[in-house]
Amino acid sequence: MSNPLNYGNLEADYVLTDEEMEQSRSEESMQQIQQNVDEDRMARMVRESEAKIAEEAATAPTLISQAEQPVTTETQPQQQTPPELTGSPTTPYRTPEGELDYDRMAREGAEVDFAAVQGVIDFATDLTNVFLPKSAKIPKATKYENGIAETVRKISSVVLPNMAIGGLGMAAGTAAQTRVGWSLGNTGFMRFIGARGVEAGTGALVGAVSSEYEEGDNLTGSIKKALPAQWDFIPDSMATLDTDSPDIKRQKNVNEDLSLGFIIPFVGSLGKLGAALGEVKELFPTRIIGKTAKAQGWLADAAPVADDLDDVTRYALKQEDALDELGAYNLSKNPDSDVALKGVHDLYDWNEVGQRTVDDFGIVGASLDAVRISKNHDTVYGRLGSVASPPAVRYGATTPMGSEEVTLGLTRQLKDADEYGMEAKNWSIKFDEVVAQGENLAVELFDPSMGVKHLERFLILTFLKVQMV
Repeated sequence: MSNPLNYGNLEADYVLTDEEMEQSRSEESMQQIQQNVDEDRMARMVRESEAKIAEEAATAPTLISQAEQPVTTETQPQQQTPPELTGSPTTPYRTPEGELDYDRMAREGAEVDFAAVQGVIDFATDLTNVFLPKSAKIPKATKYENGIAETVRKISSVVLPNMAIGGLGMAAGTAAQTRVGWSLGNTGFMRFIGARGVEAGTGALVGAVSSEYEEGDNLTGSIKKALPAQWDFIPDSMATLDTDSPDIKRQKNVNEDLSLGFIIPFVGSLGKLGAALGEVKELFPTRIIGKTAKAQGWLADAAPVADDLDDVTRYALKQEDALDELGAYNLSKNPDSDVALKGVHDLYDWNEVGQRTVDDFGIVGASLDAVRISKNHDTVYGRLGSVASPPAVRYGATTPMGSEEVTLGLTRQLKDADEYGMEAKNWSIKFDEVVAQGENLAVELFDPSMGVKHLERFLILTFLKVQMV
């Protein structure tokens, strides 16, 4: 007899095998896929049907009278589609209905085409009104709707009359010179002065007539408003102010035209003059000359390395070298420091590590600068070049006898450089002048009441006393 509590055959009766489970999953997956395909096909057919009904409703005739329409108990809501926009959605030439405003486009297009001509007509109107009484003055055309056309119109009302009247004035001057035959009038200077006079007179005439000079600010007035109050250097008599009357604004505009008429033509000439001066400097460069073989060798070693780098890159490299020197000095003073050190740690921004580097040729270049300053050789307010790096300055200020060591190092540089001078196009510096100016600086630093000879005698006596002790 079998045991009723024996569940040994339960797995064989109720547990599916692997093959049966795989077959069951495959049948369920196929049924699900077929169901998804049927639903998608049905949804697509519904959308196509709705689109076809909407298209037929849009194209169907709408002239059926209310009496002919069948009476329905339900009112079907009708969805109105917005009109299709024509052109860019952001164009200003679109009506509220979404159509292009061709009338406005044609109107403003005509304004742009006719803007320059209208500017000349405006000037002619202003010129005519000058001779008419106030009650008979001719009104000017209204302001253009198109902003660009209005700007062109205003500029044309001033620029085109200036060009036309200026051309007539130059032609009249040339004809008068031809009739008179004055030899001085054929020189370049007189032709330049005559042309500037015609331009200034034309500007004054147009400014006295055009109504554009009664509105807005002149150039100096615009600059005066743009500058901060502490930089206000333009006098009120020159710049237009908001409190000025139209007549005062016209007068200031005319005065500015007169002055700029003579100044502006010189701008191009100044550029040519600067280029010419640059070429002259290239032909006659300022250079340091070694008087002895020893001096020539020292100058060759101290001269900057010739390369193709630009000034900014060269400056950045010098800053890097100076920062490395500063880092070495800071590390020597604080070898076990637990704080950030400039030149050692990268915790500082670029504007925190800038330094005054040593200038080319160091103390030798500074000694030549001193002579140039004293004699005003291409300088009127110069300064000596830098001769010591920031680490050297710190060493001299914080180390006992450090300043003496730095001074002796600069002295050795001067001795190693031996005899030297400088040459330029129209001046030169001899070594004797360098020595004399150095002695003068020593007197100024030690005791200005002493002379050079007195200071030399005092230093010799002091040295002998030290040696005897």
